[in-house]
Amino acid sequence: MFRWTKKINSVNSNNFNGAKIIGDSDIVINDKMYKGKSINISNNKIIIDGKEVGNTENNTVVNIEIYLKEGSKVENATTISGNIEIHGDIINAKTTSGDITVVEGNINGNVNTVSGDVQADKIEGNVNTVSGDIIRK
Repeated sequence: MFRWTKKINSVNSNNFNGAKIIGDSDIVINDKMYKGKSINISNNKIIIDGKEVGNTENNTVVNIEIYLKEGSKVENATTISGNIEIHGDIINAKTTSGDITVVEGNINGNVNTVSGDVQADKIEGNVNTVSGDIIRK
C-alpha cells in the first residue's frame, strides 16, 4: 500500500504531483475507490489515467491510499509537500517537504527530498536530502 496524507491550508491542493503504478491497484482518495495506473491532483482536480474523476474542493485533508496487487509496485511518486508511506516496493520517490517511509519493501531507484527523512530496509539507488536523515532499518 502507498499512502499520502496532506492537510490543505489553502484553496488549491496542488501538492500531489503524481504517482505511476506498474501493475494493478486500487486507489482510495478520501474514502472513494478508483482503479488505475496513474494519479495526479492539480488545481483540486483528481485525474486518474488521464481522466478527471473528482475534485478535492472543500476538503481540509486529502488522503490518498494506493493498494498494490501482488507483483505491482509504485514506479514514481512525486509531491511538493506531505509524507509518503509505502507498504511494498517503489522505484523512485521525490518530495520537497515531507518524509518518505518504506514500511514493507525496498527503494529500487532514487529518492530525493529537500526537507524530510528517508527510511527503508534497502535503498538500491541514490538518496539525496538537504535537511533530513537517511535511515536504513
